[in-house]
Amino acid sequence: MKTSIFQTTRLISSVLLITLVCSCAGFNSVYQLEEEPPFTLTDVYFQDWVAGVESGGSGTRLHLSVTSNAGNIRLMHAYFHEQKVRIDQNETDPDTYVVNFEKGMGKDRIMDLNAVNEAKNVPEEEFPFDLEENEAVLSYLIEGELKFYLIGPIVEKPMLAYPGVGEGEN
Repeated sequence: MKTSIFQTTRLISSVLLITLVCSCAGFNSVYQLEEEPPFTLTDVYFQDWVAGVESGGSGTRLHLSVTSNAGNIRLMHAYFHEQKVRIDQNETDPDTYVVNFEKGMGKDRIMDLNAVNEAKNVPEEEFPFDLEENEAVLSYLIEGELKFYLIGPIVEKPMLAYPGVGEGEN
């Protein structure tokens, strides 16, 4: 009887270990970080901001200046402060990118007594990187291949507080 319990425990432990090793190997191959990207980043910083009106919101801006962009590279997403946000190129300055991470940006959830309606909720993606407060990961496309690059430590600038509407008028 004791050998049966021992064998069962050993089998379960082996299966769990194999599952863990396989899942980690798959995770690392998808999100392998590049050592040296085919571009150079200059003037990289983040800055918290808050609107001057209650409904205006707040968040963090990640500012990136790209120089020496070798070839046909397109920045795709920035992973920062547990959020993934698409990177849009500045139309007036193609070497500058400002990525806005708004606080409370989570998706709306359907809460309904009818389970069919609640089933329409899409599970949120798990954040794929373990980053420090002053680190980010950029994803970029090069020759049709998606790659990832860790940046940091990123300089934090003082908070930017926008004035409220009618502030200072009495």
